[in-house]
Amino acid sequence: MMDLEVKLFGPLRLQAGADSFKIKLTNNNLSSAINQLSHLNELKGALIRPDGKLCQSVIYLIGNEQVNIEDNPAFQQGDVLTLLAPISGG
Repeated sequence: MMDLEVKLFGPLRLQAGADSFKIKLTNNNLSSAINQLSHLNELKGALIRPDGKLCQSVIYLIGNEQVNIEDNPAFQQGDVLTLLAPISGG
């Protein structure tokens, strides 16, 4: 089990009411982190659509590097997961 710092930007930051927080991971990989984050009341519905598929508009970064969710990268101690959601409007 490890602690993971999660930073939020854009609408996700507003929805969560915080710019960052820490979660405890049981499995040190991205899919585990997304699953855990999607169950937090503050992010409910923001990462996983009602049909159970991941929201494709969210960009995931480990450190400063964008990662592909299908690769399911593993986290190392001290890594930071950043979630970016596009800002839309008209």
